[in-house]
Amino acid sequence: MKSLIMYIALPVVLILTCIYFIVFGEDVYRYPCMDPANWQTEECQPPACEAMGLCTKYLIDIPESVYSEAATPTLEFSSDLTVTSETPNE
Repeated sequence: MKSLIMYIALPVVLILTCIYFIVFGEDVYRYPCMDPANWQTEECQPPACEAMGLCTKYLIDIPESVYSEAATPTLEFSSDLTVTSETPNE
């Protein structure tokens, strides 16, 4: 009787449970900005989402055609750098 449960009933129950959760499970998002319904909310738009790194662009890869954003700022470095022997903490 124990072998019947171990080798037949238990795997069948596990498979049916997995199928149930795949078919009837709800979409669960770890962060609110991962949900497409929240993409346009204030908390998912920069600068509000930048501090915590919860912007949609950081959480998921989406094509530009689906979600367009403002141009990303670029860093510009000055070409006239002076070299000093002092450390910043002195």
